[in-house]
Amino acid sequence: MKTIKNTLTVLIIIFVTSMINAQVGTEKEKSEDNNAKSSWDNILSNSNDEYESVVFGECVSGNCENGYGKREKNIGTDYNETFEGNYKNGQLNGQGTHIKFNDYLTIAVDGYAKMKYVGNWEDNQKDGQGVETRYDENNKVLYKYVGDWKNDKKNGIGKEYVNGALVYDGKFKNGFHFKDSGCITGDCKNGYGVFIYPNKNKYIGEYKDGLKNGFGIEVDPKGNYIYGNWKNNKEDGYVRIFNKNNEIIFAGEMISGKPVQKITASGEEYGCTIGNCTDGFGHYYFESGSKYIGEWKDGVQHGFGTTIWADSSKYVGQYYEGEIDGYGTQYDANGQLIRKGKYVGNSFIAGSGESTEKGKCTFGNCGNGFGILVVELESEWKRGYEEVKNDFDSKYEGIWVYEFKNEIGFLEDKHGNTYVGQFKKDEYEGQGVATFANGDKYNGSFEDGAINGFGTMTYADGSKYVGEWSYNDKEGKGKEYDKHGKLIYSGEYYNNERDD
Repeated sequence: MKTIKNTLTVLIIIFVTSMINAQVGTEKEKSEDNNAKSSWDNILSNSNDEYESVVFGECVSGNCENGYGKREKNIGTDYNETFEGNYKNGQLNGQGTHIKFNDYLTIAVDGYAKMKYVGNWEDNQKDGQGVETRYDENNKVLYKYVGDWKNDKKNGIGKEYVNGALVYDGKFKNGFHFKDSGCITGDCKNGYGVFIYPNKNKYIGEYKDGLKNGFGIEVDPKGNYIYGNWKNNKEDGYVRIFNKNNEIIFAGEMISGKPVQKITASGEEYGCTIGNCTDGFGHYYFESGSKYIGEWKDGVQHGFGTTIWADSSKYVGQYYEGEIDGYGTQYDANGQLIRKGKYVGNSFIAGSGESTEKGKCTFGNCGNGFGILVVELESEWKRGYEEVKNDFDSKYEGIWVYEFKNEIGFLEDKHGNTYVGQFKKDEYEGQGVATFANGDKYNGSFEDGAINGFGTMTYADGSKYVGEWSYNDKEGKGKEYDKHGKLIYSGEYYNNERDD
């Protein structure tokens, strides 16, 4: 259980850190961000020798220009790094070794005391075949990756081992596990899972008896997506459909994949020409020449929608009680972006870019809608100044509401820990499935970002616990089974211990 708690803690640390980043907004913090950026730019603008000294340390032996040499960087007694191998034009090229020792604070975040990479390099980046090994404070191997590298990240075919056991054998892309078909993670039979179908549509959501049942999102390769309720693999209940530009094209009730909402269109040239412009989804043409396509409530625009004005400029985003209110995007008559951000009462109040988080929105809408955000953690929290550039540590794919992860989504870190399920204001909340890099899997209830309620933990060796939990601890009634499925204990638990 100690291992499970540690792996869960890593997930929570990454999640909490990204959540903290999402709250950044004060002028002081903005100023600090700008200063950090300018400092990095200053380093890059220095000569190559000065840059190498800062990032890769001083040359302590051999030939660090064109030959075999060793560089060393010391940042205190407990934190230091060495780079030893073949150098060309002052950069590692060919075979080389990188060893890093963490101080106690970094150990708490990274989860390891020592890291060693042995393999091929190209222009100071891991490139080609290589082995990365991580050790605890007693020099015990915690983790090992053997495989392909590109651009300093795991890219290609590789194997991951945790505590000596093989936990993943397959493809990697930019440091993450990469699967392009079938059940990617989670529980695609009875629980929450991520599944890629033969037509390359991806579904993130709830399953029952191997079919889409419950709440979920399905996105096609072009970027169009559906999210809402499903029953036996078909849309059933309230459903929203968006195109790749995040423009809503349908909202309403469906049964077995077919719309059933009441049609209240007037059939006239102006007014409600298609759909339901009272409580549902409809097209409304104004005598001014503008039109609104989107959701309605009590006869006014409310929810997601698109307004196209007479000059062909448009707004795509949220409405509240008849006004532009929430997150949205404005375009001019030529389709060029004018502004993107938050609106209140028809007025634009703040630009949000792609997200207020320290990351990159690689697909969709990471402000309010469906999006994929790759999160970059702050250098002060993670690996030190030299690796913060483009060192993305976690990826979120799912629904956003007011810049919070909400409703449903998929979170993955680069160590292979994943969570798919329900979110509420950036926290794991409700039902979900957490899969840990060591091969353990939890399927059940979460609250405030922790395992809480009823759920099943299946361990890497096949044994499992089914029962009640209290904030990551076994507590309450539960049952334990061995790896053969034989019941070995049934009763009460307190603070992870059997109450015999």
